[in-house]
Amino acid sequence: MRLAKCWLAADRSDKAEIVLTHLLDEDPKQLWAIKLLAGVYQKTQQAAKAVPFFTRYLALGAKLDPPAELQLARIYRQASLYDDAAFYYLKAAEEPKQKMAAEVELADLLSWQGRYDEAVQGFRQVLAAEPANRQARLSLARVLSWAGYYQESEDEYRRLLAKP
Repeated sequence: MRLAKCWLAADRSDKAEIVLTHLLDEDPKQLWAIKLLAGVYQKTQQAAKAVPFFTRYLALGAKLDPPAELQLARIYRQASLYDDAAFYYLKAAEEPKQKMAAEVELADLLSWQGRYDEAVQGFRQVLAAEPANRQARLSLARVLSWAGYYQESEDEYRRLLAKP
């Protein structure tokens, strides 16, 4: 673990990848290593390379912790595996500490798929619980414009700009 973190601190993700994949070949149940390696792949825009490590981990009967569920949802999203991403966003949203982030990202994902009404509903639910959530408000304004609801979009942008 220390060697991998040293390589990462030295901005040598290639060396950290070697160390982490070797470790996971020997013991695929090291969730901390999977999460760290997945972060390397996410940072280098190779998220799909992390999927097999999570898949093997889950196939061994191990369970993900809530942060890993959110990370896996993001990985699936980056890899354009939207159905898989949605499943893990819903699981991640069960954890109160990451509920809002998971719900905003799920609504974003729905909007990218052209499912604007569902996305708008998701953003509105987040904003009902957290009216000051700037990311949800910005994304809602954007999706409303994509869906052709220009006046509502403008209203949301104005609300966003009116708040410090």
